[in-house]
Amino acid sequence: MTEHELQKSLINYVRLVHRDVFIFAIPNGGHRHIATARKLKAEGVVSGVADLCLITNGVVSFVEVKTDKGKMSPAQAEFAEICILNDIPHFIVRNIEQIEKAIKEIKERKNDETHVTQH
Repeated sequence: MTEHELQKSLINYVRLVHRDVFIFAIPNGGHRHIATARKLKAEGVVSGVADLCLITNGVVSFVEVKTDKGKMSPAQAEFAEICILNDIPHFIVRNIEQIEKAIKEIKERKNDETHVTQH
């Protein structure tokens, strides 16, 4: 299974089984025309940001999708470290069982009022 196929199956699974989880892709990878790449970079696209974002139970978290043999790039590892240093959950997910485990961990996480922005 390719990373693309795995990501599609993870999104479909989460949307079907965990309707209380808002999940979306962060399309910052892939090959693009140089003009498009420059435009996206100018708009703030950053190399290494995780593939997926999940929001549930007042917690924002990130998921890096990898095949069984896939490894994180240095930029992806740096993003994961930024998340960890900022107490933001970050997961490497290779299958449905791991996304299920990640969601369980996220849902068990207590909301910290310091993360809530007051308007």
